[in-house]
Amino acid sequence: MKVDLADLHAVVAVAQAGGFREAARASSSNPSRLSTAVRRAEEQLGVRLFHRNTPPSCCTMPVWADVTAQACGPCGSSRKTVR
Repeated sequence: MKVDLADLHAVVAVAQAGGFREAARASSSNPSRLSTAVRRAEEQLGVRLFHRNTPPSCCTMPVWADVTAQACGPCGSSRKTVR
């Protein structure tokens, strides 16, 4: 399984912000670009990561919240997002 790092950054940004609009605002990106990156990651992983029909967008599994928290680590080095 090969997943693009930029797409994973988008996943982390959306999970941390609690939604696509919020992540776009925080990262100076736009919701459409983030959504496209997240959808690519979902296709590459073969799993749906977010419920998009419920405001705010939320992770499909509680474990993803833990994964994104660990991905950011104490230094926050994964906070770079898709622009």
